[in-house]
Amino acid sequence: MAAIVFNIGFIGAVSTTYIMKSLIERPRPELFENMTTMPYDSSYPSAHTTQAFAFALMLSLLVYSLDTSFKTSFASLFLSFAVMVGISRMYLQVHFPSDVIAGVLVASIWTGIVIYLINSGVLR
Repeated sequence: MAAIVFNIGFIGAVSTTYIMKSLIERPRPELFENMTTMPYDSSYPSAHTTQAFAFALMLSLLVYSLDTSFKTSFASLFLSFAVMVGISRMYLQVHFPSDVIAGVLVASIWTGIVIYLINSGVLR
């Protein structure tokens, strides 16, 4: 069941991000000389950030279902890595801050959907 919960949240978030990218087609920032090769897809929302946060939030959700005293430590570690991914996307100048925030929101919304499905009894 854990794999189903994880996949619904992760694949849902990633799919939503790529649908949004194809609909919005926001250009990437061109503030300074590029620090890295620019990806070919559009900027909004940040797929790297969405993936990192969806992964971290789904893992945190699964860790909280376990009987361990390290739940908060693991969840904090997962989310810290996701925050670093978001910051790196802005540091490398491949995303605007709003792109990163949108990626976090997409992942958070899908986590909320998964929590709702669990609490309503659809996923057990």
